[in-house]
Amino acid sequence: MSEPITRGTVCDALAPHLEAGESLLAWGSATSGRKTLLVGMTDRRILLSERKTGGEEKDFEALAIQDVAQVRVTRGQPGGLLDGLVSRLFVRNLVLRTHGGRQMTLAFQNAAGLRGNRNVPDEMLANLADRAPNLGR
Repeated sequence: MSEPITRGTVCDALAPHLEAGESLLAWGSATSGRKTLLVGMTDRRILLSERKTGGEEKDFEALAIQDVAQVRVTRGQPGGLLDGLVSRLFVRNLVLRTHGGRQMTLAFQNAAGLRGNRNVPDEMLANLADRAPNLGR
């Protein structure tokens, strides 16, 4: 059985993927479709660590900030899985589109040990705006 995800475990799991001089500016746990992801943002990259059911890393991807063409934050579970007010109140999404046309929707919600997790998309949007002022929204 895996240990519960906390802000500390997210930070610890992403730390080995940091390059020299990088530090996490914002981080949390999200879902994308059926995938569970640990997500972090540095001044240069967005880190995406897909997790297995037991908590081990299944796959890792780093997306360079300069590859992000458009970003926005929305409310509610994508795809209508949790329709209605409850979803709009408790889920916030970071929607990213790359210059290559790839789109990702990362859904963040609070959970035990992850207080403030649903605010991570807003933190990432603010950091992206500081680093890429011409970014489309």
